[in-house]
Amino acid sequence: MGIFADVGVPFRVVASSALLQMETGGNAEEFRKRIRESIEKTIGEAAVMRTAYETAIADSRIKSSQVVRGSLNAYLSTPIKTDNEEVQKIIGEALEKFSEQVLPTLDIGVASAWSARVLPEGEIISTRTKLGASVRKMLLAGKRTLQESGSFRGKNAASAFEIVYVVKSAMNLDLLEASIRRSQESAAGAPALPVQAMRMDNVILSTGPFENTGGLWEGTFYPRALGMPDKEFVQKVEILFAQLSKEFNLHQLSFWEKKFSRAGADNFSVRIRMIPDHKLLFEVVKALFAYGDEAVKKRFEDGTPLVVKEILP
Repeated sequence: MGIFADVGVPFRVVASSALLQMETGGNAEEFRKRIRESIEKTIGEAAVMRTAYETAIADSRIKSSQVVRGSLNAYLSTPIKTDNEEVQKIIGEALEKFSEQVLPTLDIGVASAWSARVLPEGEIISTRTKLGASVRKMLLAGKRTLQESGSFRGKNAASAFEIVYVVKSAMNLDLLEASIRRSQESAAGAPALPVQAMRMDNVILSTGPFENTGGLWEGTFYPRALGMPDKEFVQKVEILFAQLSKEFNLHQLSFWEKKFSRAGADNFSVRIRMIPDHKLLFEVVKALFAYGDEAVKKRFEDGTPLVVKEILP
């Protein structure tokens, strides 16, 4: 991605997440079906967009090469020219390298997408230990975070869902927006998906690729902002991820920063994927509380908002 390096801007993976809530009295299985259909439609459009983009770039290279060859035709046909085909090949290769530098071939559209159901605390906490009380406090804080974003109403957290779309660069966000809007529109005779709120994040760190692995839990922590420089905090989180990955059998860890925002209680989020096991979740929380770096530990201290979701197949 030469243009990113040239202007000193880091190449980002961008995640757009939509929070939804099922209508009161709605059918849960039917609602999940609508979500799956929306994601499938978006993924399908991404494939069409990707093909169209790659075709357009290839056509542009051919046409540009033809223009250059036409302009140099008089010189290429002179007696001093001994290998016309070789010169034309050089021109074509030069234009191809130039277009790759200026218009890099991106993973146009959505690279990955999944949905998840927000789990109520009753499905997570089954113990009255001190640690269990701390996790309950964090879950209640997470519920308030959802409520403050306008994405959750009422007492039934199980009616809240999330759809996440991942793209490889912000350069194609206009295409992403158009695709998501169409995928969430109502089909013939069906209501539109009730999106309550949307946000966009830069994925700063990730221990592996994002996959739609149904059945896993994903704990989303919202670390507190304590004035630590962002760059320093990112480096410390990277060390934290390495330690957690070594200590526990976790599927993925990622660190997100809300796009276009420098303030707010939910500016940062840490997502940890694991098997659906409340004991493992408790052990991870315990490790965060006991982490050696005091500045990072304070970010995850007792009461940090936590939302636990089940990734849907």
